[in-house]
Amino acid sequence: KLLQQAGYQTAVIGKWHLESTPQGYDYYDVLKGQGPYYNPPMLTADEHGQPVTREHTGYTTEIIGDKAISWLEKSRDKEKPFMLMFQHKAPHRNWMGLAMHNYRDVHKVFPSGYIDVRNTRPAIDNEGHWAWSAFILPFIEQGNLYNLMQPGKDFASATISNPAILAAMQQNQGSFRCPSDDGPTLSTIIGQKIADNNGKDQAMAVSNYVVSNSNGLLYGPRATNLADGYRAATGAFWRDSDLTFGKMTDGSSSTVFVGEKTYTNSPGTNYAGSLWAARDFNTRGPEQASGFQGLVAIFGGAPEPINPIYSVRSRQCFSSKHPGGAQFVFGDGSVHFVSENIDLVVDTVINSTLERLIGTSDGQVVGEY
Repeated sequence: KLLQQAGYQTAVIGKWHLESTPQGYDYYDVLKGQGPYYNPPMLTADEHGQPVTREHTGYTTEIIGDKAISWLEKSRDKEKPFMLMFQHKAPHRNWMGLAMHNYRDVHKVFPSGYIDVRNTRPAIDNEGHWAWSAFILPFIEQGNLYNLMQPGKDFASATISNPAILAAMQQNQGSFRCPSDDGPTLSTIIGQKIADNNGKDQAMAVSNYVVSNSNGLLYGPRATNLADGYRAATGAFWRDSDLTFGKMTDGSSSTVFVGEKTYTNSPGTNYAGSLWAARDFNTRGPEQASGFQGLVAIFGGAPEPINPIYSVRSRQCFSSKHPGGAQFVFGDGSVHFVSENIDLVVDTVINSTLERLIGTSDGQVVGEY
């Protein structure tokens, strides 16, 4: 208000986080409450100066940025001084890329895709192998949950046999959910449940984020030929993985770490991913066999394009509810929207753009995408 009195044009665009209507601004266009990351309703003034809520479609960060640029270039009186409060929503989130790097700073390697416990557990079928999402909890401000679960101190199936710990592990985790996805809190498919010590299958919390495993089908072991993902994993995460910057010879800015996986995919169901652990299959580890078991809960690959038409193999792919593509976290911590029309050749070797982004060490130039 003081700046208005001094002759300034004033505006606030973006996050507001207050119950009141903005006062002292010539123009306002703000999120309601916390605001979602996609398709935000925003509060502004109509032509009569009365508050009105208007719906928007798209990524909230881009919408706020576009509105700020539009006000600066088209709406303000350029003969007057101005004050614009440009308040983003996205930096408020605990992004997984930063968590991965903070984990590496402490442990000298990036987190494992999952830890194989077949050689240390007598009866492993349908039980759980701790997975990457459990290991990064201290680095996304979830230290209390990590300390409760203590992944690695005991087997996952023993841990979920404690009712109090199981209840905490089954809570919805906003950091692992895309606001545009319509899936339930708990996984409903048997292949993504974990058997406790009594043999009872327990559902894990749904996750819309999975780590990158291979340019083709999903595999537990690491490939010896890192340009061929139809033999074993060529991506950043695998069984007992220990990725370092030195092993990521294609460069962190050209390597996918995390991608989206949607719950529903008409006419079928992808079931998204699930948190904390992967289900064992016939004492062979979480190696997926039917398309509904084990690795599909924690990994993503490219046996088909992003947002594929539903099939058994589509459960292994990256997918989202966003029109035209999906969001990915890269190895340098950056986030990119990748088109579903990105170049992809489905064969036995890495020879297309999406495959090159997934592979850590194929030695090929990614190119434009």
